[in-house]
Amino acid sequence: AQTVVSSLRRLCVPTVESISPVPPAGTHVADHLAAFAGGAVPAIPNLRVPNQDVTVVEKLTQGIGLEGSIIVAPGAGGIVKRWSGFPELMVRLSPVHQVVVLAGPADENAVAPFRSRFQVVDKLALRLLPAALRLARLVIANDSGPGHIATAVGTPVVSIFVSTSPETWAPRGAPK
Repeated sequence: AQTVVSSLRRLCVPTVESISPVPPAGTHVADHLAAFAGGAVPAIPNLRVPNQDVTVVEKLTQGIGLEGSIIVAPGAGGIVKRWSGFPELMVRLSPVHQVVVLAGPADENAVAPFRSRFQVVDKLALRLLPAALRLARLVIANDSGPGHIATAVGTPVVSIFVSTSPETWAPRGAPK
């Protein structure tokens, strides 16, 4: 960060402020960044999902059974954030619930073990992710983007924290 700040100052940017991306203990990252910017973050975010996005997702995932399903998102920004218990959990859930695996572009290693047994949704554009998550009955995810987005669209979420603090990184509005 200091290299960027130094470079900007050399380019005659008059004021450059920087902040640690890691908040103090006991502070949620959203509050930490908002305080720096002089704003506030809503306690419960509300992400509006356009009806046309829901229609597109329903067409793209026809035959998968996304609506009313339990979406499992086993990927995460790093392997240390991935919970190893997803395979057993999914085997236990699948006799009673429709379980669908959600994967992003970097999640192939995380979802490979599930491809032969579960439906995998892995070709959605990022802008359609909120619509897909809104269709689910429940989202189970590592500490990753899908959990935050699902909370923002009103879908219940179970967020699993392997190596990070839920106090700092949990989706806003999620029950503690």
